[in-house]
Amino acid sequence: MSKFGMTVAAAALLAACQPKGATTLSADPASSQAGVWQPVATTMRVYPASRFAAAGGKVVLEARIELLDEMGDSIKGAGRFHVSLMDKQREGLSQVDRQLYTWDVSLLSLTDQQRYYDTVTRTYLFRLKMDEQVQPSHDTRLKVTFTSAHGRTFQAHSVMKSP
Repeated sequence: MSKFGMTVAAAALLAACQPKGATTLSADPASSQAGVWQPVATTMRVYPASRFAAAGGKVVLEARIELLDEMGDSIKGAGRFHVSLMDKQREGLSQVDRQLYTWDVSLLSLTDQQRYYDTVTRTYLFRLKMDEQVQPSHDTRLKVTFTSAHGRTFQAHSVMKSP
C-alpha cells in the first residue's frame, strides 16, 4: 500500500472511531456553531488606578477602562469609547451635572489596540489632555460609554479625586 493509501485509510479509521453524536469543531475561531463559547465583553468598569496626572506642565486624565467577559475576566474588545468628565454645579437649591470635557476614542484597528491596551493591568489606558481653564473639583465624575463593533453598549462611571 502506498503512503497516500495508508494516509487515507488512517483518516477513515479515525473518523469511524469518533463517539456517536460527536461534533468536529471548525478550524475557524470566528465560527458561530451552537454550543461553542466565544468570549465577548458583557460589562466594563473604570479601573481604580484612573487618576489625574501632570504631563508637560498640564493636567492629564489617565483613564483606565476594563472590559469584562461573562466570567468577570478582563478582555479586549473592538468598538468606540466616549469619555466624559462631569462636575456637579449648584443651580438654586439643586445640583446639576456640568460637562467639563469629552473625548471619543476608536478601538477598531489592531494599531488602536496596540496603542491603548496595557498588558500589565489588562486595561485600556487613555491619556486625555485637559485645558488649564477648567479644573475639576471634588465632585468630579468620570462617565464612560463603550459601543462594541457589534452594537452592544456598556456604561461605567467613577468619582475622581481632584488633582
